[in-house]
Amino acid sequence: MPRRELRILEYMVGNHGKWITKTQIFNAIYGIFESTFDESVIESHVSKLRKKLRDRLGFDAIEARRYVGYRLDLPARNAIVETMQELGDVGMLLNRSNISAAVYSAGG
Repeated sequence: MPRRELRILEYMVGNHGKWITKTQIFNAIYGIFESTFDESVIESHVSKLRKKLRDRLGFDAIEARRYVGYRLDLPARNAIVETMQELGDVGMLLNRSNISAAVYSAGG
């Protein structure tokens, strides 16, 4: 999985169940002072991430709502344990019970 997608996933896991805006994701991943990229890159990254998770999990784990943002919505942990094991490192990330929100510096 590409670095940016993995960072977005990590940020979403840290905010599991909460609605987060494209701006919040952009600031966490690219940094608030990054002017090289536009926030619209987040839509592309999240779209690719949603497809990968949907293909592996069998359902859409990231809910998107226009003008609201994105929300990671996973069922009870025991319902998808086998699928998570198939995801390897990403599955371990999704299975973590307590992750603090990661904030990344620009260009990192």
